[in-house]
Amino acid sequence: MTLQRFPTLHDYAERAASFERQLQSLERRRDTILAQIEQRKSPAHQLVSLLAPLYRRSMIFEVRQLRKECERVEFQIQDIKAEYEAWKAELKQRASELEENTRLYELETLIQREYRWLAIHDDQAELRKKQAVLEKVREQKRLQEEAQTLQREQKALQQQLSEVREKLGTNRQQRDALDDSHHTTRSHATETQTADIDEAILKVSMLSH
Repeated sequence: MTLQRFPTLHDYAERAASFERQLQSLERRRDTILAQIEQRKSPAHQLVSLLAPLYRRSMIFEVRQLRKECERVEFQIQDIKAEYEAWKAELKQRASELEENTRLYELETLIQREYRWLAIHDDQAELRKKQAVLEKVREQKRLQEEAQTLQREQKALQQQLSEVREKLGTNRQQRDALDDSHHTTRSHATETQTADIDEAILKVSMLSH
């Protein structure tokens, strides 16, 4: 499968130059024929044709042939000109279509660019929504972790408080028992001391009598 080759500016220039060369060649041929016809009309030829009837008939025939040739060349010139003008009109139409296609292409490119921008914008908006949801989930997870940490700390503090209360209860019982023991000892000592004093007083009283 061969690839289609599109004409270039060089191709168009070559085609236009070809038309110009054909026209110039035909116009030179026409001018040459017209010059030959005019030459046959010169006084010298007219004089010779009057003096030589055979030459006159030959010249008339030759002029007719030259005129036919000139007409044929003129037709060719007109055909080339018509073809040239048609080709230029086709080029103009193609240029107009190309300009319109270029405008449509630029418009399509602009629309596609705007569509891509809108798509990217929508994607960014959707991404921002997802990021917001993700941040919310992360915040909830962080709050849950903080709540769990606080619960563990509260449980540990409650455990420590229970241990402290238990220790305080034990210490209180020990202190109360110690206080009771000290009170009993002091009471016994006081009673013993009082008895000793009473006995001494009694002895002194007996000695004084």
